[in-house]
Amino acid sequence: MTKRKTNIENFIFYIFWSILLVGKGLGLNSKDTIYIYMTYSAVIFAALKLFITKWTKKELMVTVLLNVLGITIWYFSKDAAALLLTITITSLKGIDIKKVLNYSLLILASLFIVKVTLALNGIIDKQMLIRYDSGNVHTVRYALGYIHPNATQSMVFVIFSLIILKYKNKIKVIHYIIMFLINYWMFRYTNSRTGFLVTTSLLLITWLYSRKWNDSIKGMIYWFSERSYIIGAMISLIICFSFSKFTILLKYTTLASRVITAINTINTHGFPLFGFPNIVTDWGYISMLYDKGIIFFVLFIISMSKLLMYFKEKNDTYSVAVFVSIAIYTLTEAYFSSIVVNIPLLYLGILLHGNSFKKETI
Repeated sequence: MTKRKTNIENFIFYIFWSILLVGKGLGLNSKDTIYIYMTYSAVIFAALKLFITKWTKKELMVTVLLNVLGITIWYFSKDAAALLLTITITSLKGIDIKKVLNYSLLILASLFIVKVTLALNGIIDKQMLIRYDSGNVHTVRYALGYIHPNATQSMVFVIFSLIILKYKNKIKVIHYIIMFLINYWMFRYTNSRTGFLVTTSLLLITWLYSRKWNDSIKGMIYWFSERSYIIGAMISLIICFSFSKFTILLKYTTLASRVITAINTINTHGFPLFGFPNIVTDWGYISMLYDKGIIFFVLFIISMSKLLMYFKEKNDTYSVAVFVSIAIYTLTEAYFSSIVVNIPLLYLGILLHGNSFKKETI
């Protein structure tokens, strides 16, 4: 491949990715007309990148099949998240993923700081919401420029994940403390309990995984880590089909409401081959299964498990910690299987393109 063609492919990919990043960084969502047009524009650039890329027969077949699956899911579920995932990871061929992740961190963090600063200074709407908790307790929450307080807090998780993936062993205890304080400070405005707890877990898990353990403990950690997505999916299905036996969960209204909506989704829909439109549940694995279909669901679980095995072979404990934390977050938030929200999913391109990534990627 000539250097000029490589530069053109990189340029087109970054136009595509920048459109998606800016749209999500500004807090836009699929209901915003401008974001819909931005998504269509981005897909056109991604398609152009795919068209000018040189493929082997095997690569071309896999690329076509994945994107046909994404388009089919889009047709049946009216949700473009699966297509954006397939078209992104297939268009990553020849692109340095490390640079893409660093670029994503720069854009997302910059837009996040600007939006939160503007909201806190009254320049843009704070977007106050009232949560009516049990016991007649009313909790004031602020989205600070994003679609929902939970989305605001999840942005903190994604930014911290990208920081960990970039700096890895350069992160010291003081940095974890600073990130925790930022997470808590944001929680005071968003009151997003799930986001706060999972982001705190991300910091704690990463710190624990980075410690020096003996071989038996390290082996056990990796064993559970490799199976974290399978375990998450199994827990989701077991709880949903046996909820009446888990009466203790009824005491936790937030968790119970997620499970109840997941059960309603299961009871009101048939076999989810390619997904259904208007799925309403935040129980992540169930939402993924019924929103994107069983083929995508199985491929996602297998791919994430293989990715964790890849990180284990590279002895990359920091990446393992991040993706285990994402497995936990996916339990409670439906949007975490979306690459536009969950930027670290870019790493799935490693499974597809292998050696086409530059050696300094990991």
